[in-house]
Formats: sequence, structure tokens, C-alpha cells
Amino acid sequence: MTKLNVILLIVVLALGGAAFWAYREFRQGDIDPFGSAVRGPKTIHDTSVAINAGNGWQALPFSLVTPREVLIEVTGEAHTAKGFDVFVIRAENMDTFRSGQDFHHVSKFQGLSAVNYKESHSLPAGTFYAVVVNSNNILNTMTVHVRVVTDP
Repeated sequence: MTKLNVILLIVVLALGGAAFWAYREFRQGDIDPFGSAVRGPKTIHDTSVAINAGNGWQALPFSLVTPREVLIEVTGEAHTAKGFDVFVIRAENMDTFRSGQDFHHVSKFQGLSAVNYKESHSLPAGTFYAVVVNSNNILNTMTVHVRVVTDP
């Protein structure tokens, strides 16, 4: 093989890989190459999580490549009669939250002492966390079902 053949092979493989990535992302709805294509719902999280008693918490991360409508739904499954708190927090604010200091969250997404929670709002591009806090139950680990869906 000559140097030219090797270079051509590398270029073809790189272009093929880029085309495959773009196709896969487009099929998932994260890239809108036409700027106006209709997107459908995409479930990012649909899972049950256990949250320790006494201000235990769970955070489920999600990233948005472009601004999107996001649905956060949290349904109590076990030991949730006293309620739980729900927040959406930007990635850059998670260290403050983890340390127990006052933290900033997306004000549109806030549920305090909720037994069930469901909100849908637009979020800008970026990385976020859907956070559920076992704030009102000091004796039992609770279980909640969390759904995060874009373009609901």
C-alpha cells in the first residue's frame, strides 16, 4: 500500500464514522439537522429508586444538546405518604447541593412535600440532574418511580 492509499483509507473511515454518529444521533432526536423537524418523546430515565431515610437523596443526570421541553414525573411507591422534595439542578450546582449548602435549582421544577410530582417545562442546552430528596421521612427508606422525558 502506498502512502496515498493509507491516507485515503483513513479519510474514508473517518467520514464513515462521522456519518454513522450523525445518523444515530439524528434517529435519537438529539440533532435536528433541518432546524424544524418534528421530534417525538424520548425517555431518558424510567426507573424506581430507593432513597435512604433522613434527607437521603438520589440524582439522575440528563443532558440536552439543544433547548428542549422536559417532563419530570416522580411517583411514590413505598413509604412516601409524608412526601418528598423534587428539584432540577444544573450540573455546576451539584457540588453545592452535595455539600449541604444553600443551592440554586431550576425554579420551574420544584416540588416540596410532594406525594406525586409531574411538571413539564423548557430547559436550555446543558447537563442537569433530577433530584429527589427523602426530606420528611426519618425512619424509612422510600421508593419512588422517576421518569424524565424530552419532548413529551
